[in-house]
Amino acid sequence: MSAGSVMPKLHLVLDGIVLALLAACLAVPAWSQDVTATITGSVVDPTGASIVGAAVTAKDTERGTVYTVETNSVGVFNLPHVPVGTYDLKVGAPRFQTAVYSSLTLVLNQTARVGFQLKLGQATETLEVTSATPLLQTESGTLSQVVEQKTVQEMPLNGRNVFSLLALLPGVVPQGTTEGNALTGK
Repeated sequence: MSAGSVMPKLHLVLDGIVLALLAACLAVPAWSQDVTATITGSVVDPTGASIVGAAVTAKDTERGTVYTVETNSVGVFNLPHVPVGTYDLKVGAPRFQTAVYSSLTLVLNQTARVGFQLKLGQATETLEVTSATPLLQTESGTLSQVVEQKTVQEMPLNGRNVFSLLALLPGVVPQGTTEGNALTGK
Protein backbone atom coordinates (compact mmCIF):
# COMPACT_ATOMS: atom_id res chain seq x y z
CA MET A 1 0.00 0.00 0.00
CA SER A 2 1.45 3.34 -0.98
CA ALA A 3 1.47 6.52 1.07
CA GLY A 4 -0.64 8.17 -1.62
CA SER A 5 -3.61 5.80 -1.02
CA VAL A 6 -3.52 6.20 2.79
CA MET A 7 -3.64 10.03 2.75
CA PRO A 8 -7.13 10.36 1.16
CA LYS A 9 -8.55 7.91 3.71
CA LEU A 10 -6.90 9.76 6.60
CA HIS A 11 -8.22 13.05 5.19
CA LEU A 12 -11.78 11.62 5.12
CA VAL A 13 -11.50 10.44 8.72
CA LEU A 14 -10.24 13.84 9.88
CA ASP A 15 -13.03 15.61 7.97
CA GLY A 16 -15.57 13.35 9.69
CA ILE A 17 -14.13 14.13 13.13
CA VAL A 18 -14.15 17.88 12.44
CA LEU A 19 -17.77 17.73 11.25
CA ALA A 20 -18.81 15.72 14.33
CA LEU A 21 -17.12 18.24 16.66
CA LEU A 22 -18.72 21.14 14.80
CA ALA A 23 -22.17 19.55 15.12
CA ALA A 24 -21.61 18.95 18.85
CA CYS A 25 -20.58 22.58 19.39
CA LEU A 26 -23.64 23.87 17.57
CA ALA A 27 -25.96 21.67 19.65
CA VAL A 28 -24.67 22.90 23.05
CA PRO A 29 -26.54 26.28 23.13
CA ALA A 30 -29.87 24.46 22.81
CA TRP A 31 -29.31 22.83 26.23
CA SER A 32 -29.57 26.14 28.05
CA GLN A 33 -32.79 27.20 26.35
CA ASP A 34 -35.09 25.80 29.00
CA VAL A 35 -38.62 27.20 29.25
CA THR A 36 -39.30 26.05 32.79
CA ALA A 37 -40.03 27.14 36.33
CA THR A 38 -39.91 25.60 39.82
CA ILE A 39 -42.62 24.87 42.38
CA THR A 40 -41.39 24.49 45.94
CA GLY A 41 -42.91 24.72 49.38
CA SER A 42 -43.67 23.04 52.67
CA VAL A 43 -46.46 20.97 54.16
CA VAL A 44 -47.27 21.26 57.87
CA ASP A 45 -49.99 20.11 60.26
CA PRO A 46 -52.20 22.45 62.36
CA THR A 47 -49.48 22.76 65.02
CA GLY A 48 -46.84 23.77 62.45
CA ALA A 49 -44.99 20.45 62.55
CA SER A 50 -43.67 19.16 59.23
CA ILE A 51 -45.54 16.36 57.47
CA VAL A 52 -43.07 13.84 56.07
CA GLY A 53 -44.05 11.87 52.97
CA ALA A 54 -47.06 13.98 51.96
CA ALA A 55 -47.93 13.45 48.29
CA VAL A 56 -47.79 16.64 46.22
CA THR A 57 -49.30 16.55 42.73
CA ALA A 58 -49.07 19.36 40.17
CA LYS A 59 -51.30 19.05 37.12
CA ASP A 60 -50.65 21.25 34.09
CA THR A 61 -54.16 22.47 33.23
CA GLU A 62 -53.27 23.22 29.60
CA ARG A 63 -51.43 20.01 28.69
CA GLY A 64 -52.80 17.56 31.26
CA THR A 65 -49.31 16.52 32.38
CA VAL A 66 -49.07 15.44 36.04
CA TYR A 67 -45.94 15.82 38.21
CA THR A 68 -45.79 14.06 41.59
CA VAL A 69 -43.32 14.33 44.46
CA GLU A 70 -43.30 13.59 48.21
CA THR A 71 -42.20 15.90 50.99
CA ASN A 72 -38.78 15.17 52.46
CA SER A 73 -37.74 14.65 56.09
CA VAL A 74 -38.47 18.31 56.96
CA GLY A 75 -41.78 18.53 55.08
CA VAL A 76 -40.41 20.36 52.04
CA PHE A 77 -41.19 19.50 48.41
CA ASN A 78 -39.50 20.65 45.22
CA LEU A 79 -40.68 20.29 41.62
CA PRO A 80 -37.87 21.74 39.46
CA HIS A 81 -37.94 22.22 35.69
CA VAL A 82 -41.70 22.11 35.12
CA PRO A 83 -42.86 23.82 31.91
CA VAL A 84 -44.31 27.30 32.33
CA GLY A 85 -48.10 27.40 32.44
CA THR A 86 -51.00 27.10 34.85
CA TYR A 87 -51.08 24.31 37.46
CA ASP A 88 -53.53 22.85 39.94
CA LEU A 89 -51.74 21.58 43.07
CA LYS A 90 -53.09 18.86 45.36
CA VAL A 91 -51.50 17.73 48.64
CA GLY A 92 -52.55 14.71 50.64
CA ALA A 93 -51.33 12.67 53.58
CA PRO A 94 -52.87 9.89 55.70
CA ARG A 95 -55.18 11.21 58.47
CA PHE A 96 -55.31 14.70 56.89
CA GLN A 97 -57.74 16.48 54.60
CA THR A 98 -56.57 16.90 51.01
CA ALA A 99 -55.56 20.48 50.19
CA VAL A 100 -56.02 21.97 46.71
CA TYR A 101 -54.45 25.10 45.25
CA SER A 102 -56.01 26.01 41.89
CA SER A 103 -54.67 28.06 39.01
CA LEU A 104 -51.04 28.65 40.00
CA THR A 105 -49.54 30.44 36.99
CA LEU A 106 -45.81 29.98 36.44
CA VAL A 107 -43.67 32.21 34.23
CA LEU A 108 -40.17 31.67 32.86
CA ASN A 109 -37.50 30.97 35.51
CA GLN A 110 -39.93 31.62 38.38
CA THR A 111 -39.60 29.83 41.69
CA ALA A 112 -43.10 29.70 43.17
CA ARG A 113 -43.21 28.98 46.91
CA VAL A 114 -46.49 27.48 48.10
CA GLY A 115 -47.12 26.52 51.72
CA PHE A 116 -49.81 24.07 52.83
CA GLN A 117 -51.21 23.60 56.32
CA LEU A 118 -53.22 20.39 56.32
CA LYS A 119 -56.11 19.94 58.72
CA LEU A 120 -56.89 16.70 60.51
CA GLY A 121 -59.67 14.73 58.86
CA GLN A 122 -60.42 12.13 56.24
CA ALA A 123 -58.48 12.14 52.96
CA THR A 124 -61.83 12.39 51.15
CA GLU A 125 -62.40 15.86 52.63
CA THR A 126 -60.86 18.68 50.59
CA LEU A 127 -59.52 22.02 51.80
CA GLU A 128 -59.11 24.64 49.06
CA VAL A 129 -56.20 27.05 49.46
CA THR A 130 -57.01 30.44 47.97
CA SER A 131 -54.10 32.68 48.91
CA ALA A 132 -52.08 34.07 46.03
CA THR A 133 -48.40 33.41 45.47
CA PRO A 134 -46.40 36.39 46.74
CA LEU A 135 -44.93 38.68 44.10
CA LEU A 136 -41.67 38.88 46.02
CA GLN A 137 -39.44 35.89 45.30
CA THR A 138 -37.15 35.49 48.29
CA GLU A 139 -35.20 32.57 46.78
CA SER A 140 -33.37 34.79 44.30
CA GLY A 141 -32.16 38.37 44.08
CA THR A 142 -32.76 38.58 40.34
CA LEU A 143 -35.14 41.03 38.74
CA SER A 144 -37.31 39.79 35.89
CA GLN A 145 -40.48 40.51 34.04
CA VAL A 146 -42.40 38.75 31.30
CA VAL A 147 -43.47 40.86 28.34
CA GLU A 148 -46.49 39.13 26.87
CA GLN A 149 -46.86 38.76 23.11
CA LYS A 150 -50.07 40.80 23.21
CA THR A 151 -48.19 43.71 24.79
CA VAL A 152 -45.49 43.57 22.11
CA GLN A 153 -48.10 43.57 19.35
CA GLU A 154 -50.32 46.33 20.78
CA MET A 155 -47.70 48.68 22.28
CA PRO A 156 -47.12 51.81 20.18
CA LEU A 157 -43.43 51.40 19.40
CA ASN A 158 -41.49 54.01 17.44
CA GLY A 159 -40.25 52.21 14.34
CA ARG A 160 -41.73 48.89 15.64
CA ASN A 161 -38.39 48.03 17.24
CA VAL A 162 -39.15 45.42 19.90
CA PHE A 163 -35.87 46.19 21.66
CA SER A 164 -37.42 49.52 22.76
CA LEU A 165 -39.45 47.50 25.27
CA LEU A 166 -36.26 46.36 27.01
CA ALA A 167 -35.84 49.83 28.52
CA LEU A 168 -39.12 49.32 30.42
CA LEU A 169 -37.95 46.17 32.25
CA PRO A 170 -36.58 46.24 35.81
CA GLY A 171 -32.82 46.41 36.13
CA VAL A 172 -32.23 47.54 32.52
CA VAL A 173 -30.06 50.59 32.02
CA PRO A 174 -30.29 51.79 28.40
CA GLN A 175 -26.93 52.26 26.68
CA GLY A 176 -27.03 54.23 23.44
CA THR A 177 -30.08 54.28 21.23
CA THR A 178 -32.96 51.88 20.63
CA GLU A 179 -33.99 53.56 17.39
CA GLY A 180 -33.50 52.07 13.91
CA ASN A 181 -31.35 48.99 13.44
CA ALA A 182 -30.62 47.29 16.75
CA LEU A 183 -27.20 46.09 15.53
CA THR A 184 -25.85 49.29 14.04
CA GLY A 185 -27.88 51.89 15.97
CA LYS A 186 -28.61 53.72 12.70
